[in-house]
Amino acid sequence: RLQPGVAISILRDCLAALSNLHRAGLVHGDIKPANIMLTRQGIAKLIDIGSAVDLRARTVRHVWSPAYAAPEILQGGVSTPRTDLASLGYVLVEMLSGQQLAPPQPSYPDLLRGKLELENRLPDLLPPEVASSELLLNLCQRLVATDPAHRFPSAQAAELGEDGAAAFHRE
Repeated sequence: RLQPGVAISILRDCLAALSNLHRAGLVHGDIKPANIMLTRQGIAKLIDIGSAVDLRARTVRHVWSPAYAAPEILQGGVSTPRTDLASLGYVLVEMLSGQQLAPPQPSYPDLLRGKLELENRLPDLLPPEVASSELLLNLCQRLVATDPAHRFPSAQAAELGEDGAAAFHRE
């Protein structure tokens, strides 16, 4: 489990990287802890963009890791920048809670059900000092919202918006 300040710093670095990818018309497509590396200086870097989806291409392939895929991807939907935000939200919740959200080898129905219920389970899943922070709880809920329309509209908004990650550091 990471302290909130450390987790939010990692989140902000990842959101900045996603913002650049999304502006270029790409969706990372496989955000998970193994694809986030920390430099010796403590800066987070997104790696392995071999799964990236070009939003301008006619055919869109999905190679998401199921444990970190947004529910709409698991249900056969298309990749969008908001699917990256959901995946990064799952990573954030794991950093803050200190536990994996999906059990090893989950069944597809259990995995999907867990994603669909996560937004409402966050207050019980997160440690009390995190769950009691309205700003942190709202940030997590807006990243992992079941309905993509309820997520932040962009990685930049999730980082720099008035209720985004930067607001936590300002607080």
